[in-house]
Amino acid sequence: MKNSEFVFNLLWGISCILVGVLFISYSEDLGVLVGLILFGFGFFLIFSKEDKKSEKKESSNDRRFHNDDYNSKSDKTEWERTSSNRTNNRNNKKKKNRKANYEQDSDENDKIDYRICILVLLAVMMKADGKNMVCELDRVKATIRRYYKTEDEQKAALKEFQSILNNKSNHKISTIYNNINKQFNYVAKSELIMELLAVAYADNKFTKIEDTTIQNILTKLNISRKEYKSIKNIFSKKYNQGEYDPNKKQGDNQSGNSGQSKSQNNKRHKSNGITVDDAYDILKVDSNASDAEIKKAYRALAIIYHPDKVSSLGDEAIRQATESMKQINQAWELVKEARGMR
Repeated sequence: MKNSEFVFNLLWGISCILVGVLFISYSEDLGVLVGLILFGFGFFLIFSKEDKKSEKKESSNDRRFHNDDYNSKSDKTEWERTSSNRTNNRNNKKKKNRKANYEQDSDENDKIDYRICILVLLAVMMKADGKNMVCELDRVKATIRRYYKTEDEQKAALKEFQSILNNKSNHKISTIYNNINKQFNYVAKSELIMELLAVAYADNKFTKIEDTTIQNILTKLNISRKEYKSIKNIFSKKYNQGEYDPNKKQGDNQSGNSGQSKSQNNKRHKSNGITVDDAYDILKVDSNASDAEIKKAYRALAIIYHPDKVSSLGDEAIRQATESMKQINQAWELVKEARGMR
């Protein structure tokens, strides 16, 4: 269609030029003028079409150039975006690695000696009633002798305890609680609570303020009431056997049950100074629990109080866990006997 239009204009242009030439050659005045007009119009028809084609071609080339330029810019922008994303991902990964390393270093730095935790909480317990009693200090010294082997270590530990007691230490109680919860398991916490109870019972009294202090510590250490019942009954058994006696030497097997007799009645049995109800509490089960539930509870405690669980805390922690496991075994035997279990 476009080619036929061009041919048509070309023919018309040539015809006008020829007619214009004839008018110029054979006419005078007005005829010459008409001939010039036709001659010019003919050239216009021919060359105006060429100009339009040239303009269209140039316009098309311009558009192609702009499109190529735009595509080039788009490709460049996409490459820059991809490159930027990769850089950001690498930076984020580095930040995460740095954060993980920092947290790991922080955890290493935050680790605290189990014995220091005992000293700090013993000070809290001793200050609970506002009285620094000699019998309580004797219990603390006994604890230090059990957990620190050499005489130099014991002297340094006692000096540290007195510093804590007089608020001259840099140990923050909130940090101590956090570290205990991060680092130590249930059996380590339970043995710590027993050490606190030993100080509270040093004067053979357990006052309301001491009970409130213990309850607050239990809350901070995430120990439930049921767990505390079990811990306290295990402690009572060990306490009655003289385990926390400040005059007792390690290795002694004294028993504080000499004044207690074994008895039976319709509701309760007593064995080794505890009742069947106490034995249920030690096993952390209700008296109406099934035999299967009681067996399951006993096996769970046997795993929890296995000495290997506190092997990293030193010989005394292992010995205390072993003694606690003995009380759990005795409670289990008492419940089995009362129920006629095999």
